[in-house]
Amino acid sequence: MRVLDKMNSLMALPELGLNPPQMATLETLSKVPDGIVLATGPTGSGKTTTLYSLLKLANRAERNIMTVEDPVEYDLPGVNQSQIHAEIGLTFAAGLRACLRQDPDIILVGEIRDHETASVAAQAALTGHLVFSSLHANSSVGAIIRLRDLGLADYLIAATVRAIIAQRLLRRLCTTCRTERALTAVETEAFASHDLEVPEAVWQAHGCPACDGSGYSGRAGVYEIVTVTEELRTAIDTGATERGLKALALAPADTLLGQGLRLVATGSTDFAELIRVVGTEL
Repeated sequence: MRVLDKMNSLMALPELGLNPPQMATLETLSKVPDGIVLATGPTGSGKTTTLYSLLKLANRAERNIMTVEDPVEYDLPGVNQSQIHAEIGLTFAAGLRACLRQDPDIILVGEIRDHETASVAAQAALTGHLVFSSLHANSSVGAIIRLRDLGLADYLIAATVRAIIAQRLLRRLCTTCRTERALTAVETEAFASHDLEVPEAVWQAHGCPACDGSGYSGRAGVYEIVTVTEELRTAIDTGATERGLKALALAPADTLLGQGLRLVATGSTDFAELIRVVGTEL
């Protein structure tokens, strides 16, 4: 069950946990005239919240904005929002087609989960629309592989995708009871291999009445953002592998693990939590 406060849950970009360069990237993306911007991550990682915050940033009086969602999670003034109803044939693809007849500037599609929706979204991007959507993938460049898996041709992916945001949510350490300790050899190597300065010490969870003994209180977002450059577009068009795309798209410090290590260094979270959430990156 999802319990949502539709009016008060939206956050400004700084509150999401984005760093200044990432916020500048998203502000630029909110102004582009066409293309696809994707948010990826597992269920419950905050993809919808990020997309809505991006949509709110792009929401100006002169822009016609429409959404197709399942369900409508937040109420946005000035935005035409609709909910899919698969039982009567109103799927994401059908809803997206219906939106295109109303000359929108920006379309938010709740999720791209099949070839039909991916194809219609690509056609919308090619015909001058900006499309925001979510996609289940393990990483930013993994979204390219997922689109291929859904049957989208490489040249269409290269021509339409403008950026991909991958994200996770990490539990924050309770500031009342967290304890400081020296780094292990594994942690030191992790910082060094991601071209990050090795901190003198890190923090770990302890547990107290303030956090109900868990050692954590609240959550912090960790993000990797890939913008599709000409070099990356050429690699996608020629069918490059995920490993090859990642080498072109991201420096080690800009990956989910690298960004998570920055939070570990500042004491926002601990290494155990980072391994639990972003373990596949290790």
